[in-house]
This record gives sequence, C-alpha cells and structure tokens, in this order.
Amino acid sequence: MAKLKELDVQCFSILDDDSLLEEDKVDKMEEIVRTKYPNMSAQQLEKTIMDVMWRHKDPSRAQTQLPTVVKVEEREMKIDIPSFERRVQLQKQCLELQAMEEEESKSEYKSLLQRTNQLSDELYGNADSKRPAANDSPLDQLLAMFDHSVTKARIEQALRSTGYDVISAANLILTQLKSETGVEQSTVDSEHKSSFFGAGKNVNVVCSFFTKNGYCLKSDCRFRHDIENRTCSFWLRGNCLAGDNCLFQHNLGSLSAPPSSTGKSTSTFSPETTPSFIPTSSSSPSSMPTSKASLIRLPLRKPKSIPWESSDPRFEKYNHFRKNAAKAEDLRKKFARISTESWKSNDGLKSKQYSTKANVQEEKYFDALRLADDELAKYSDSNDDEVWFEMHGYDFNDAIEQLGSSLTDVKRTCHKDSKIVFIVVPSTSDYSQYKKTTKPITIWLDHNGYRWEIHSCGATNMGSVIAIDPWSV
Repeated sequence: MAKLKELDVQCFSILDDDSLLEEDKVDKMEEIVRTKYPNMSAQQLEKTIMDVMWRHKDPSRAQTQLPTVVKVEEREMKIDIPSFERRVQLQKQCLELQAMEEEESKSEYKSLLQRTNQLSDELYGNADSKRPAANDSPLDQLLAMFDHSVTKARIEQALRSTGYDVISAANLILTQLKSETGVEQSTVDSEHKSSFFGAGKNVNVVCSFFTKNGYCLKSDCRFRHDIENRTCSFWLRGNCLAGDNCLFQHNLGSLSAPPSSTGKSTSTFSPETTPSFIPTSSSSPSSMPTSKASLIRLPLRKPKSIPWESSDPRFEKYNHFRKNAAKAEDLRKKFARISTESWKSNDGLKSKQYSTKANVQEEKYFDALRLADDELAKYSDSNDDEVWFEMHGYDFNDAIEQLGSSLTDVKRTCHKDSKIVFIVVPSTSDYSQYKKTTKPITIWLDHNGYRWEIHSCGATNMGSVIAIDPWSV
C-alpha cells in the first residue's frame, strides 16, 4: 500500500501540472509505473494508469491493489517413448485384436445369414428349384417346367398322346426337341436352350451376346444362336488366335451349296485370282460360295468420291448449300446467345428481336439442308451403285425414322445387292450434333442387324460418311 500511495502521489503531481499535454502526462506515468514494476505486462500497465487517472478524477474511488505478478517456471515434460521392440510388440497386439474382432463379426454374419436362409426356406421354399404348384393343371405344370418356351399346342398334343401323364409328356417333348436340334443335352434347361436357339430363326446375323457368353438373356431375340454353320471371320483374314478352340468353322465347305440342291450355277476361278487369306487347293480349282454368309464377311467399301473433297461438278451445288447451312447455324447460335444475355439483363425488347432473328436463321439452316439432300438425290439417280442421303439437321427419333424409310425405299426400288447406301452424318468435331444424330443412328443399325461402317473424312466440320448394306437384314 505504501508503494501504491507513493505511485499515486507521483502520478497526481504529473496530472496536476497544466503545462504538460495529455500525451506527455500519460508517457511520464508509464515511465514511473515501469520503473516500479518492470515485469508488468502492457495490459496491466494500461489498466494501472487508467486506475490512477480515475482516482485522480474521483478521490472517493476505492483504491485497489495491483495484482501480484507471479512468474511461472517452465518445466520440461519427459515423455516415455517405448523402444523399437516394444513398438513392434504393441503393433502385433493391435493386429491380433483387430483380427479377433473381424473373426467375431464374420462368425456373427455367417450365423445370421444361415438363420435367414433357413427362415426363407421355411417361408417360401427353395428358390433354386422352380417346382409347379400341386393344384396346377398338367398344361400349367409343363409350361412352368419349360419356362413358357414350348408352345401350348405342342404341350397339349403331347398330353393327349400320353393320356395326360405329365412325366411321360415331358419326356416326349424332350425327345422331340433332341431330334430337332440334333444336340445331346443332359438337363431340361440345356435342352430347352438348344431348342429355343435353333428353331424358327431366319436372321443371318449371329447374336453377339450369345457368342461371347454362350447364352442369351432375351427370350425374343431375333438374331441367330447357332454357330455351327458360321465361318470364322478372323480365320478369313488369317489372324484367328483361338485356333482349334474357335467356336466357328475354319473351312468354307459348309458355305458352298451343291448345284443340285440350289439350282444355281457356280462360277469357278483359278488359284491365281484367289485372295491370299482364303485357303485354296493347288490341285483343283475351288467353287465360289453361293451363300450370303461368305459375302457379309467382306468390309463395306468406301465411296468413290467424297462430296466436299471431290472436284465433280455434280457436287458444287451440294457444297454451296452445306456452306450456307453452316453460316446460318453460326448466326443462329450468335443471335440466340445475345437474346439470352439480353433476357438475363431484363431487356425484353432486345431479347425478342434477337430471338426472332435466330428463328429466321434456323429456317434458313433447314432449307439449305433440304436443298443439299435434293442435290445428293440427283447424284444418286445418276449413279449406278451408290445412294446418298443427307442426315444433318435431324434429331434422335427423326433421324432414325428418316433413315428407316430411306432404306426401305432403296430395297423396294432397287435390285438386290445392286447399290450401297451412304449417309452423311455429323462427325466428332461437332460432338453435340454427333451425340444427337450419329450415335442414335449407329445404335439403331446395330439393333436391327444392318451391316455398316463409318468412314472418317478428315478433320472437317462437313461430317463423316456411313456405308450401309440395306440387304443385310
């Protein structure tokens, strides 16, 4: 308290000195306080000076003693770091505990799964075996047994022949299926699959899913599922890696029919004219296969001339209309962008004006594409073995519908295998149009079993060309 009173006296004398400025008074008081309390922090110093000033202004204010500054000694904390052997031992213990917990969880899961399977079998029966209900009719039982793959008429005939004995009728149907397919099967499911895949299929295209997996998931698949009479396309090109394990044939004997059975004359050719990738006999000439299966193995040829790369005068108007369509499309996009920006900036009048301009350019775009398609039609009329169509500007369903009708017209008006169809589609350089037009077309062609091949025509925005064989289906 003596020091405190002494500090107040010294500070009061400074505060009572009117010749000093306020800032000088505060500086001098700070020097006095720091002299008496050298270890005081800045916050405590400021608080002490404020208290002195308050006491000078109001003498009745209670005097408070300055807080005692306590010096805390920093002590080093020693950490007991385990040795390397101890750390390895701890790690092993942790791994053992983790393995025990996993084993317990696995055993609990297995027991729970076993109880669940038992309860499911008690409630619903065994789901692996499809057994018909006891109260079903013989017809329903046989339909369920063959998974509705055998017709009702065939089952009814078998039932009448066996006196409506379900087992005898099933054996009779299995015997008939074996005799039709000519393949020995050991189970009902495999017998059903072979009879289903081999009967009533008149499509010349083999199901790709069946060749990859050995079975087909579609009950109404329209492609062929017999591969015994198909020649390996890789063997024809001389690079079949499967060898003797290949599912397809490595000879052309089954593809060529004798003249007595087909009634067609077969042309002969010398070994010199035989392609190098087809096996030939040096002793005698071979006969050209008359089956269409040998023709579909050849790749579709490229067009004689690309419209935008050729100097043929018949393509001048086509290229002119295509360039006009490209200009109109660029202007349409520009006006549509300005219209959108104007609408966002609350300028409705300007947005409407540019929207109208964009619509006008869109009409010019479609008109130019129609004229370009007409020019390709004129070129097709003057060509003996090519038919051209323009597919730019079509969108999803319109492109597929237009292509389907065009291929139908070609098959109706032209002789079989006389012409090949070429369509001009957007290339990958314009990916948005490629995704809207070209991709759906290729998917549709694959789905319907058409032979097609896309020919890239350089890095140009004029598009690509797809060659299609309209008689491949």
